[in-house]
Amino acid sequence: MPRKLTVVKPHVEPAIATLVDDYFTACRARGLSPKTINEGYGYPLRSIFLPFCAAQRINEPSQLTAKLLDRLTSQLLNEGGTRGPLSKHSVASYVRAINHFLNWLHERGDVEAVRAQTPRLPRRLVDVLSKDEIQALEDAAQTECDKLILRLLADSGMRLGELVGLRTTDLAKRGRQAYLHVRGKGERDRLVPVPGRV
Repeated sequence: MPRKLTVVKPHVEPAIATLVDDYFTACRARGLSPKTINEGYGYPLRSIFLPFCAAQRINEPSQLTAKLLDRLTSQLLNEGGTRGPLSKHSVASYVRAINHFLNWLHERGDVEAVRAQTPRLPRRLVDVLSKDEIQALEDAAQTECDKLILRLLADSGMRLGELVGLRTTDLAKRGRQAYLHVRGKGERDRLVPVPGRV
């Protein structure tokens, strides 16, 4: 008796999953850092958006609707992940990444203009140091170098990582004004004015 052949159908990725991979390729081509792609976009799209699409049986981007995307935001706020509901700030950061992907799809013509709603975040008042507090820190500094570091951070508002990356060659002069060439986050360079005269 001849044996019956079993035909195994190859696993086919849903179109939406393939498009997520294409999106990451486009992000790399735009020069985004691997950390931004993997952490900023990778987790929200691969671990939140795609499983949601699979649970909703969404294979094609054309199946995405505002109603479905509202369900995603609501689900993240109410149920969250394995440890329970997520904070509004976490949900907002995930939804931002998902919306970037949706915008990319729309620009390519793969989907109508749809967006997931971002939860309204409470406004936080930024607490800044007063001039007296900055002066007290500067007075407590033990070396001139420490005083300069404190003064630069206070006057320029640059990030600590940007300050650490400064070199003596980063001091530039334009007329009577001195500037620091700062290499910012996301490879965004800028000139930061140095207070006083050089």
